[in-house]
Amino acid sequence: MSRNELVQHDENLLSISGIRSPKNKNGIVSSSAKAKTKIKDELKIEQTNEVTPFEDLIAGGVAGTLSIFVGHPFDTAKVRLQVGGSRGAFTSLFRGFAAPMSTACAVNAVIFSSYGWSSRVWETTPELEQYNKYKNFFCGCFAGFVQCLIICPVELIKCRLQVQNEGTKTIMNSSRTQTQQMFRGTLDLTSHIATKHGLPTLYRGWNATCSRDIISFGIYFSVYDFWKEAITEKFFTPDNPHVWLASAAAGGFCGTTAWVCSYPMDVIKTSIQTSPFESTRLENRNIWHVGKNLIRERGLSSMFRGLGVTCMRAFPVNGIIFPVYEFTISQLRTWT
Repeated sequence: MSRNELVQHDENLLSISGIRSPKNKNGIVSSSAKAKTKIKDELKIEQTNEVTPFEDLIAGGVAGTLSIFVGHPFDTAKVRLQVGGSRGAFTSLFRGFAAPMSTACAVNAVIFSSYGWSSRVWETTPELEQYNKYKNFFCGCFAGFVQCLIICPVELIKCRLQVQNEGTKTIMNSSRTQTQQMFRGTLDLTSHIATKHGLPTLYRGWNATCSRDIISFGIYFSVYDFWKEAITEKFFTPDNPHVWLASAAAGGFCGTTAWVCSYPMDVIKTSIQTSPFESTRLENRNIWHVGKNLIRERGLSSMFRGLGVTCMRAFPVNGIIFPVYEFTISQLRTWT
């Protein structure tokens, strides 16, 4: 995502430049003067466009929190399809809601602040200037890795709660069912794992989570930047009050694209994280063995089970994140 787009759509910030175009003796602005003034304006805007770590942190947190309300029911349906679980009542779609909700602000704040920090480092490193076309991808990969530190245990808790079946009191995984203790919610399950299995167990599925998120976040930010620029140039002017629609559409496209590219690894991750804690078998722990076992037992199509629901979720969720992120930054700058 381009760091120099956020303020161009904010009239309050644009007005601070206060640069007047020089006129010739007849009082008419010359073309060369206009060009020079335009360059000065762009440089002035660029100086004020630098997004601070504080702005990244707050805006990312607000955007992530709002996105959870839209996306969680779809996410529950996706997880159940991946592991072959039952549908359950409508209210059960919000099972496990507390885990992502309690960390949504932190996760998205980490994503955007990590991306912002790495972008600033990249832009101030002369040796990387010749590789600027790859900046969004590699900075996105870095953000994806950092957020894994938070998202891995959160998704383990969320997934295990989502696949609990209240009727049979089982957790379903890869066409097998294992009788499990029922948990009342996020704190109950987290406490059980920490005391009985140890805190490192919360990071079961770490390798699969990193394999899914590092590349997918590189794709995510690269695709967003491409579509945001393309849509804005074709349908909007920078001062158009509805330019946020370009951010929404680009966010939807980038979220959907990233999920399509990383979905098979997400299926493997879910299978690993919902397998019995006591199991030490490679078919329940190792990425290669889990994937091979899933394909053997359920067919190649199982690696894409739930993808439709995921895409239905990805477009609105990410269509919300970027406009809210950019709007929040503009408001922060208005207040400060």
